[in-house]
Amino acid sequence: MPRLYENEDVDQSQYYESYLETYISRDIRNLSQVADELTFLNFMGVVAARTATNVNYETLAGEAGISAPTSKHWLSVLVSSGIVALIQPYFNNALKRIIKAPRMYFLDTGLCAHLTRWSSAETLERGSMDGAFFETWVVSEIYKSNLNAGQTPSQDSRTHKSDRRRDESRDSDCPETAPLPEQPVPTDR
Repeated sequence: MPRLYENEDVDQSQYYESYLETYISRDIRNLSQVADELTFLNFMGVVAARTATNVNYETLAGEAGISAPTSKHWLSVLVSSGIVALIQPYFNNALKRIIKAPRMYFLDTGLCAHLTRWSSAETLERGSMDGAFFETWVVSEIYKSNLNAGQTPSQDSRTHKSDRRRDESRDSDCPETAPLPEQPVPTDR
């Protein structure tokens, strides 16, 4: 959403409404057979309100007024179109990795805030979803940073992104793994 940052006079609400209209009218029609676009938009709002939580298709379906298979299909549409990322949990135990549900994150916190009607930074900082939005922002920035570095987010059990640990043999030039520079200690105290 670079246009929002280039021009401060852009109405954010109108911008996101136009974005959603274009997304649904062009991308969704090409990716899937979504019969009821208004219900799909409502589903997006439900997913936005549940960002940074474990995926539960039945809960999403109940809140959006659709069936669980439909919620699973629509969430896969959001993932394949780059709106949402599903991050698999990391456990040393392979059985736990298979059983545990992934966490879902909106990749654009501005769109997420628009869909949940959190209209200002002050509201986000002091609201009930402040922790979820912060977690979403951190995960989405790491996710996008890895994509921009040419690293495909892997579902391989050895390289889970939710683990946030890197092998010692990897380079430390990535921002999330680079060692912090030593801070000078004031001597005149």
